[in-house]
Amino acid sequence: MRAAQKYKTVAIPVKLWDEISRVVEASGVYNNEAEFIRDAIRSKLGEVSIVTMRGIPEEKVEEEIINYIRERGKAYPSDITADLGIPYFTVTGVIQKLVEKGTLEPAEER
Repeated sequence: MRAAQKYKTVAIPVKLWDEISRVVEASGVYNNEAEFIRDAIRSKLGEVSIVTMRGIPEEKVEEEIINYIRERGKAYPSDITADLGIPYFTVTGVIQKLVEKGTLEPAEER
């Protein structure tokens, strides 16, 4: 039985490595380049979120979007996508249909 692999190896362009080395030396915060890279990756991962898309019928999408906006008063399509897991272009298409039907009113632009 093989032991589980704990690490992956990646190639970093020389120019980027040199820049990282200069930051490590100048800052005095990091012991080495690997520590800096791990910290940078953790920081970047903390900024990113993954949205899992759901496959649901359009009637249900309409209902969920209406309820979402009703609860919040107004919402950006990107927020609806992130919170409900409905693809962005589906959200914008449904919102456009709801506006055309008079179910929703577009927000005033400032």
